[in-house]
Amino acid sequence: IDGKVETTRMLKEGDWIVRADTSAAERYSMSDANFKKRYQTQPVPFDDHPDAAELKAEGFQAFEPCGRCLALVADASLLAKYLPGGQFTAPWNSPMLVEEGDALVATAPPGGQGKPTEVTDIYRIEKSAFAETYEKE
Repeated sequence: IDGKVETTRMLKEGDWIVRADTSAAERYSMSDANFKKRYQTQPVPFDDHPDAAELKAEGFQAFEPCGRCLALVADASLLAKYLPGGQFTAPWNSPMLVEEGDALVATAPPGGQGKPTEVTDIYRIEKSAFAETYEKE
């Protein structure tokens, strides 16, 4: 986003390339297992999307999100104390950038119910992308 490399990840067969529906139109990858946890399985029409023709030409489909997350905003004190190098190791074993205002996120149970019993994976969502795509419960 904004010309910054957030992280890198080697793709495996069956992984998804996702295009965020944000002003930055960020692209990122996701394992098939994570995709199935976070999105409905049936594609939905998106003919009225401003980028529909371009996205369809590239083979993209639209899916409704069904996932939830817990998020902690990375402020200056958190970064100084826990992430002074401005990065951490993402679940896919690559360094991931984190900056002030970004969200550190963990998957929560779907359906608007409860908190996770454990947090196993934490990743970062850039602050403007988070503000454009998530709503507080």
